[in-house]
Amino acid sequence: MYHPDEQIQDFIDLAFDNNRKLTDPDTVSILRTLQNLSARDEILALALGDTDEAFQLSRFIEEYAVDAPDGYRANPAIMSSIVSYVNGYIDRSEMFYNLALLDDESNKLTFLFGKIVEINTPPTVVKELINKAVNG
Repeated sequence: MYHPDEQIQDFIDLAFDNNRKLTDPDTVSILRTLQNLSARDEILALALGDTDEAFQLSRFIEEYAVDAPDGYRANPAIMSSIVSYVNGYIDRSEMFYNLALLDDESNKLTFLFGKIVEINTPPTVVKELINKAVNG
């Protein structure tokens, strides 16, 4: 059975807390989890799942991509772009991709995802690549 580390569990708990406010200092601190690349990738893999919880997690990441302070949008924006792409929402994916570029044009995941889309990689392959990268 999967048991995320404390940092990722705090992020997941925050995503499922209907009383959260993205402006709370504790919330901002937890949301900085996405600056940790291994945590970001693990959360992305979870958001790509086929469950209601994965859907709720992906919506929370989208919310943060839009509302995060400058300098913290790139990772949630590219994560939202990838989730949208995998789920077949190409226009939405492009919107979040552009948001990621606006926040940090040197973000490596944004660069890699841009190349993946450029060569028309099927969404199912993108999902498999992410899961393989995270889970080995």
